Amino acid sequence: MNPSLKNLETDYVDLYIYHIWNWLTPMEEIAEGLAESSKKW
Repeated sequence: MNPSLKNLETDYVDLYIYHIWNWLTPMEEIAEGLAESSKKW
């Protein structure tokens, strides 16, 4: 993992895992929500 972090020039990587897929929500809306949540950090 450390060589990958060095290649990315970062100390950490955030992983988001969805356990339940919501088939009613468009993928674009999910992606927008993920993008917005990552901006808050």
